[in-house]
Amino acid sequence: MSQLQLRDVTVERDGHPIAAVDFGGSDQGRPLVLVHGGSRNAMDWLGVAPYLTAEHRVVAVDVRGHGRTPLGAGLDIAECAEDVHAIVEALGLDGAIVAGQSLGGMIATAYGRAHPEVAGVVNIDGSGQALPSSFPGSDDEAALRRQLQQLLRDQVQAARDRQDDPDDTFAEKDVPGLVSDIRASAQQAGLDPDVIEAGARRGAVRTPAGRWRQSWGNREQAAMLAGVLAYDTLAELRALTCPAMYVMGDAEGRDDGGLGEAAVPFQLGLKRDLAEFAAEAGRRLESLPTGHMVHLEMPEQTARLLHEFAASV
Repeated sequence: MSQLQLRDVTVERDGHPIAAVDFGGSDQGRPLVLVHGGSRNAMDWLGVAPYLTAEHRVVAVDVRGHGRTPLGAGLDIAECAEDVHAIVEALGLDGAIVAGQSLGGMIATAYGRAHPEVAGVVNIDGSGQALPSSFPGSDDEAALRRQLQQLLRDQVQAARDRQDDPDDTFAEKDVPGLVSDIRASAQQAGLDPDVIEAGARRGAVRTPAGRWRQSWGNREQAAMLAGVLAYDTLAELRALTCPAMYVMGDAEGRDDGGLGEAAVPFQLGLKRDLAEFAAEAGRRLESLPTGHMVHLEMPEQTARLLHEFAASV
């Protein structure tokens, strides 16, 4: 692994600041521009970057409403893709691969649609709110589809209902205890505590009252869910003309989406649709035995897939 030399970057796009972390690296391979998922920030890639910087320049972007990029008017997937492009242009990352996890995977997909000249895009477990075309093993596919559609609408409505509620805040004296709790939870989940702590620290913003809160608050969550619900990831993946790879978290019995009995037919249907996507030239489907947080659960293996894809296009 390479030693990282982190540098904060901020680029203005139409008067809106877009923040990023430049992890440095080599120009031997293609630059890699990485985009995190919802509720996370650029430091999510802290565990992945050391496996890449020996051969790639690595830059991670803070999506609107996350980390050090303010939300602004809202979170539109296509607009977020243009935010990423502003970083690419400002840093001169010619020939870059744009990759993202979850929400970031959707943004990477949107980037490929808006900029088909891109060297390639990678979506890591970012199917979003899109439902598969079928639910293998379900006794009543139509009823299951209606149930899942209602579940998604309920999630968005619940977020909207609380978007104006005050966010939880904490005092400076509470930080050591919170950090200890964060690290313990990360360790229990099998994740790197240093990475999770770094993300929590980057996401902390001071309030006018002198306390602290996470940049990912009620308003940001509502905006993100609305943006995700409006984006049909599977249709956009099929429409890509640039090289593309989808990486699926495929742990046995996975149900980190709270789908209960619907989890298995959902995953089987999604896997079938993604296999059809990958059947065309220039597309790849890979899987790792993880849940949704693929890059946090298996950072070295995620880096290997990114490197292999970048070397293949």
